[in-house]
Parts: sequence; C-alpha cells; structure tokens
Amino acid sequence: MSYATVAQLRQYLPQVPEYGQQTITGGGGAFTLSYEGATTASLPASATATAVQAALRGLAGIGSSGVKVAGPPSGPWVASFQGELAQNAARLTASGASITLTTDALLQGCLDRATATVRSALRSMLADPTFDWAAWASASTKIVRSYGGEYLRIPAHQAGSVTLIEEVAATNPTSYTTVADEWLQEASGRIYRPNGWLVGQRYRVTAVWGYGPTAPDQVVEVVLELAVNIWRSRDKGGFTETVGVEGGGAVRAVAGLTKMQQAALENVRNEVQQLWL
Repeated sequence: MSYATVAQLRQYLPQVPEYGQQTITGGGGAFTLSYEGATTASLPASATATAVQAALRGLAGIGSSGVKVAGPPSGPWVASFQGELAQNAARLTASGASITLTTDALLQGCLDRATATVRSALRSMLADPTFDWAAWASASTKIVRSYGGEYLRIPAHQAGSVTLIEEVAATNPTSYTTVADEWLQEASGRIYRPNGWLVGQRYRVTAVWGYGPTAPDQVVEVVLELAVNIWRSRDKGGFTETVGVEGGGAVRAVAGLTKMQQAALENVRNEVQQLWL
C-alpha cells in the first residue's frame, strides 16, 4: 500500500497531463472509440496499432497528427496524444473496450517505489521488519515481559484498546490470572500502575495491535518528494542537498533520502515509539 495517492502527487506535478497517455484494451470482439462526441467506425479485435491510430486521427477533435498509437495486434494499445493535445487531451471512451490512464499507472509506480524506500527506512530505524500502517484489526492477545517501574512496555497498539491484563503463571505458561490492582491506560497508550509492574513478570495483554491505518503527514510529504524525484529522473530516487556552509557549499546528488527527509522520519520514529514506551 502506498502512503500517498496519485491525486496528491499530481499537485506536485501539475505539468503532467492527466489524459496525455491512455491505454485501450479490447474486450475480445469488435469495438469503437469515441472522443469529444465523435465515434470511430467499428474496429476488429485483431486491429493493429496503425489501424487504431488511423481511426482516432479520423476524428475531428484529434486530427491527422494529434495522436500516436503503439502496441501489438489485438492490443492493448497505448494512445499518446501529440502537440497541443499532449497537455489538453480529453478522455477517450469506448464501446467493447476499456480505457485506462497510462500516466496514472506510471505515477502510481513512482509512489510505490517511494513508499518502499520510506517503509524500509522506518523498519530499520524501529528494528521492526514487519512495521507498516494498516487498518485496525480485531483485538487479540500478546505476551509481554515487564522491566519494572510504573509503566508496562507493550507493542504498538490502538490507544484505549487494552481491555484485559493477566499475569502468566511462572510454573505454567498457559495459566493466567487477571491483574487485580488498578491500572490505567494513558492517552499516549502507556499502561500505568501505581504499585508498579513486577520485574521479569510476563503478562498477557488483550488489545488492538498495530500502528493504525494512516501514515502521518510527515511521512506522506517525504513519499511525495521522493516520488516527484523518481518521476523526473526515472532511474533512481536522489534529491540534491548542499554540503558545507549555507550559500557556499557544494551541491551533490544524494541517493535515497536526504538528511532533512531522514530527520523527518526520525521524528516519526520517535512518535511511533511513544506508542509502547
């Protein structure tokens, strides 16, 4: 799952046309294509890219050089609008075929790559190879060990979701006794107990576990910055940053995350850790 959307990325890339490239996929039989109210003659399922291109160029809104079509016989075919239409094309419609926005798929690919970079960085920072944001699941139990003190350290969970804490018997790991003393879950998610938690004691905790369904704004921002750079370079994610004194430092390309982006993710790491510290 990407941490940002194509719609958000397009706000950073307003120059990227929404309908500049469109993919036509046949439905197995004859089909027609329409553009701004005009419709082509029927095309066979086995049509070549040249035939599809000629049919589209015959429409008044496109003209003799307004689109270039590529693809194998029977498709799918990619219609790339040319000239002024490259930025201002309308959306194709079809009968007997489907139309998808090729550029959106490319932008989504950039977001997926950027998200993978950020996810990997956060997993390394948190030393948690399974870290991710996901929808809250049903409550379940986990066994945790106490390190003493007034707060019980438990894995990341939905604040307020802890419903039961039980002591695990030392002689029988499948025997549990409900913690009788009063305990309180704070808004931060920490579990407070005035009398403290026994050092080395194992507890079975019932809660909704995880980090939640939505990535913080700082993470979304970093993903969008990386995705913009991937789109522009199309080879690797690398922003530039200044090295040395401000105004007099050298500029170098940085693969992956810049120092500012790393700092933003470290802030998120610190916030996430508070869920269980």
